[in-house]
Amino acid sequence: MIRVFQSLVLLASIVVGQASFAADSKQYYEIRSYLLSENSDAVAIDAYLKNSLLPALKRLGVGPVGVFENAPTDETGSARVVLVIPYHDPSQILSVKTALQADQQYLDSAAEYLNRGPREPAYQRIESELLVAMDCMPQLEVKPESLANSSRVYRSEEH
Repeated sequence: MIRVFQSLVLLASIVVGQASFAADSKQYYEIRSYLLSENSDAVAIDAYLKNSLLPALKRLGVGPVGVFENAPTDETGSARVVLVIPYHDPSQILSVKTALQADQQYLDSAAEYLNRGPREPAYQRIESELLVAMDCMPQLEVKPESLANSSRVYRSEEH
């Protein structure tokens, strides 16, 4: 009788553990928008993303990162560059930020962008939202045919 009870407890913990894993296996997405104004430096943002941020995120195992240029404007008419950055859990956001601050390769390649003064902003402002994946698609999936799209800002093979 005790063995049956122990087996039921073990089975229940496995089922609960799997349900917990399934719930926890949803990705989290940071939607980061760089809002541009007529004084913004889109070339600097492009260089920063392509040469610094995206390679650093890839080294940290974050990706694939979506980058969308000429994204729809906001109510003010501001152009924007939008990033979709997938994370496995919310704590990864902080660990990635901490790792970036300690990544000398990232800091060196991003120095020109990061050291811009307040009188020469590359963007008007950055907006960031955190979303959770839907039940019907808990993990980001990149369709192979989308990689052949020539209008992509950055090709997945590169970053």
